[in-house]
Amino acid sequence: MSVLDNLLLAPTAQVGETVSGALFRRRRMAEQERALRAKAEDILDFVTLSHLVDHPAGKISGGQMKLLEPGRALMGDPSVILLDEPPAGLSPKIAGEVLDLARRLTEQGVTVLLVEQTVKQALRVADHCYILAEGRNQIDGPAAQIASDPVVGEIYLGGKRMEASCSRAFSTAFSLARSG
Repeated sequence: MSVLDNLLLAPTAQVGETVSGALFRRRRMAEQERALRAKAEDILDFVTLSHLVDHPAGKISGGQMKLLEPGRALMGDPSVILLDEPPAGLSPKIAGEVLDLARRLTEQGVTVLLVEQTVKQALRVADHCYILAEGRNQIDGPAAQIASDPVVGEIYLGGKRMEASCSRAFSTAFSLARSG
């Protein structure tokens, strides 16, 4: 199955999924398939994987898979996407690309909830932060405020204050939220 096929499996309620639709609504089915293919190609551009459109999905790298996963979700026009530790196991360069994708999702009007153990990475892309410990919210607030808090710096950021670089509306908690 190709990277493109992987996205085309995601949409629900396709006309061709039913026997009657496949038999009696062939024109509508073909129109829908063309529209879904165009949407999938646009999404592959958005997640920077268009160069792999015909490549077998099972043979792409782990980092490319982490970019493809939100692409599949986008096929369903979500208002919220949960990303659970997306940079885990990735090189710093690819981890940065995955977190940049999270930011770009919010710019498209999608709320992103990012669960991330590495507070520094999460704070770089988030506007709002919730720090959880032992199942409870310990600290929350604007990411810039959290990043410059000396207590947070000592406990969660290795004793170093971090420069804040957040400006949009998302939350980390490790969570990210909708732009606008």
